[in-house]
Amino acid sequence: MADSVGVDDKVKPAPQAATSPAKSSQTISTSTKRLFVGNLSWSVDSEGLNEHMSRCGTVISCEILALPDGRSKGCGIVEFETTESALRAVRELNNTDLSGRQIFIREDREDPVNPGPKPRPPRAKAGSSG
Repeated sequence: MADSVGVDDKVKPAPQAATSPAKSSQTISTSTKRLFVGNLSWSVDSEGLNEHMSRCGTVISCEILALPDGRSKGCGIVEFETTESALRAVRELNNTDLSGRQIFIREDREDPVNPGPKPRPPRAKAGSSG
């Protein structure tokens, strides 16, 4: 019986170690320097976020987004000097701890020239047919 080899007994190659970057960095543009940082503790200020993010490169600007009354929204925008630094921050600092919370980092999707929500097309009125 030791001589019979079944289909399931063939040697399978060992799984290769993942060499691709983290999933979140695969969706980042290769030209962006602006990152969105979410799940920030309300106690984190722009100085604290800047200090955390500057591990990956020179930070040009760092802003904590705030409500009209001045309270933090729990997220911020960080702009790096180079695209490489921004990509490194996504790879190395995404899902890291800052002030007791696990932050997430992704490409900033808002247009810095024209901020704010994009206008929606008008909806069809209820009960009207085509």
